[in-house]
Amino acid sequence: RNDVVLGWGPPANLFLSNAQSANDWDVVRVSANDLRVMRRALDGSFDHKRYDGLKWTTMAVPLGDTGYPGLAESGLVLLTDAGRVALVTIATDAFASVRMTVWDGSAWGPWSTLEGSAGVRRYLSAWSSPGHSAVLWTQANGPDIEIVGKLVVF
Repeated sequence: RNDVVLGWGPPANLFLSNAQSANDWDVVRVSANDLRVMRRALDGSFDHKRYDGLKWTTMAVPLGDTGYPGLAESGLVLLTDAGRVALVTIATDAFASVRMTVWDGSAWGPWSTLEGSAGVRRYLSAWSSPGHSAVLWTQANGPDIEIVGKLVVF
């Protein structure tokens, strides 16, 4: 009998430093040979890596914008659709806007606002499958905390 044992390989340091919040990273499978990992380091910079099944490659990071790189320790999420990758974060602007930029396969586009009304937002999460993506976050409503979401088309 030939048993195949699958498991994790040895740990590797994907980024040059480990200086990041446990909340400020995400991973998304774009295709069978394209896995993306992005993180926001404690200094506010982004790191973007791609795994093709054999090796890791450093990729371009999004351009800065007002209120960016985003609210530290609130999380960031990656979404994918048709080979594109979207990065969503909560801005540090006065409204704690939920903002998104899209990687079109060769470059990051401009940041757009998914939710810009006044609010106290924290803790992003998301769900993505072909043709369907949604972003969720916590938001204060008086003394209560709500979970609010939005469908995303990109």
